[in-house]
Amino acid sequence: EHGGQTIYAGGDDVLAMHPLPEALCCATRLAKCYRQAFENHADATLSATVLFAHVRSPLIAVINEAHRLLDNVAKDENGRDSLAVGILKSGELNCQWVTTWRREQRDAVACLNDLVTFLKSSATEPCLSSAIVYRIRSTLSRLCEQHLWCPGSWGEMPAGLDVPALLRAEIGHSLEIRTGEDHMDTHTADLTDRVWHLMQRSPAPSSNKTTKACCGKVKVGLDALLLARFLARTVNGEADA
Repeated sequence: EHGGQTIYAGGDDVLAMHPLPEALCCATRLAKCYRQAFENHADATLSATVLFAHVRSPLIAVINEAHRLLDNVAKDENGRDSLAVGILKSGELNCQWVTTWRREQRDAVACLNDLVTFLKSSATEPCLSSAIVYRIRSTLSRLCEQHLWCPGSWGEMPAGLDVPALLRAEIGHSLEIRTGEDHMDTHTADLTDRVWHLMQRSPAPSSNKTTKACCGKVKVGLDALLLARFLARTVNGEADA
């Protein structure tokens, strides 16, 4: 159905390869089937990882990184019942996003795909330039004094900083440049909410991680935005992996 190939399936473990556009959809479908199969077992959890890599990447390196994402990130760092997604380019990790399967009553992958849609090229609908992701990263890196933002890292914003207001201004400006129209009221507010939602941490209840640092400072991550940009560029035929 998703154009993939099962490599291994036994017990509650599955290893499969999929075309890039179908990988996250398949992971979501497997999670749904798992929950349905164990709906009478409230303590049953499913942790998974999706790793995007070039077809010529050494398989052992890909599998090792997938295991690290699953065990260290999805299970240990975020708490069980989480999804970890990574992008492997030229043998190095380029992006690492971890989330619970559901974020505020919505599927996490659906939330991500909403942003991907806005980053796709469109001749009829307002869309964002993919460069906005790097502008946001540059601005927030300076604000939290984290100039080299590593995959999977979380930056502490200065206390009292209105990050959504900053995002709203950047997104509104980007939409206006792309379309020549003022979309501040019609699209910017909704898109700002989606971006801000994905930038915040979503730890599992079993994890001791929090979404906030000390002294009222907010922790934010940029990997969801980088992942959305990567997926959008793939749809547009621009991605190099």
